[in-house]
Order: sequence, then structure tokens, then C-alpha cells
Amino acid sequence: MPHLQSGALVSLLDPLRPQEEPIWAVYPQRRHLLPKVRLLIDKLREELPGVLQRSGVA
Repeated sequence: MPHLQSGALVSLLDPLRPQEEPIWAVYPQRRHLLPKVRLLIDKLREELPGVLQRSGVA
């Protein structure tokens, strides 16, 4: 990313980049979700936006 930001490299394929697609968590609907599944979903919801932002994906 620093090379792109400084202008040393230029991105040529930006017009061909696919549309952003949301990420879905699909799990069986239950009255009480397993704690480990709930924990995973909460952690992804918390951490994923920052990771995608830093990687230049979002």
C-alpha cells in the first residue's frame, strides 16, 4: 500500500474490480445459539471491518 499511496505504483485494473459483496454467516436457526458460534459471529462482526479496511479491500 505505501507504494500505491506514494504514486510509485499505479493500479491499472480498478475498473475491473468486482462489486463489494457482503459476508454472510449462515447457521442453523435454533432457539439458543451455541455459545462458541455466537462468540465467533460477534468476533467477526467486531474485527473484520478493521482488517478489511487495513488490507485495502473495504
